[in-house]
Amino acid sequence: MKKIVSNAVIVGSQLLVGGLFLVMLFTGKPENNMVVVVENSNMNKMADVVSSLFVANTPTVDETVVEDLKSEEEVQKEEELKRQEELKKQQEAEAKAKEEEQKALEEAQKQEQANNQNNNVISNPDTSDSAVIATYYGSLTGYGPDCYGCSGYTSSGHNANASYTYNDSEYGTIRIVAADPSIPLYSVFRITIPGSDPFLAIVLDRGGNVGFDRGTLFDLLFPTESQAMHKTDNVMFEQLR
Repeated sequence: MKKIVSNAVIVGSQLLVGGLFLVMLFTGKPENNMVVVVENSNMNKMADVVSSLFVANTPTVDETVVEDLKSEEEVQKEEELKRQEELKKQQEAEAKAKEEEQKALEEAQKQEQANNQNNNVISNPDTSDSAVIATYYGSLTGYGPDCYGCSGYTSSGHNANASYTYNDSEYGTIRIVAADPSIPLYSVFRITIPGSDPFLAIVLDRGGNVGFDRGTLFDLLFPTESQAMHKTDNVMFEQLR
């Protein structure tokens, strides 16, 4: 009889402790800071059962949701790649259009230069019977309308960028030179470079380094500075007008 009572007391105490444990576990409101320490194997088994219930009720991650997330990420990557490809194509198209525009501009400049050359065909009229007013010997240099300090216009107002020749009513199309200020504008000279045929030039310009007792006696106009001739000495200049 004592054994039965003892077992009943043990079972009752275990149920009481287990009940308190469950109340504290689910309510989360322990009273009076109670701490229960159970060193009974049966209680441990009970705790394992309770833990297994929580584990069994823990929601699991839906694999379908994970797959959907992966699929959405892949779609975003594909869209980004498409945007980059479209941007690259747009940049290539803009570069090609710019290149074609540059080529068209260069062709137009070449055509304009060819037209200017056609307009600058130099005539060589026979001046063997022309009276010579004065004769000078000295150096001849060349310059272009794009030279340092040049405005593109001669002292007479001629547009040197448009033409490096002048259409004279008396002598036709002839070259342009800069000369000493003492020589009047529109004076015409027959210029003879050693070893070359003579040609005619008209004085339409001045120069800081051009004239008597200066760097050069006459300065011959060319289409550009890069095409200008170097200094040549022992040149004969015969004034015809």
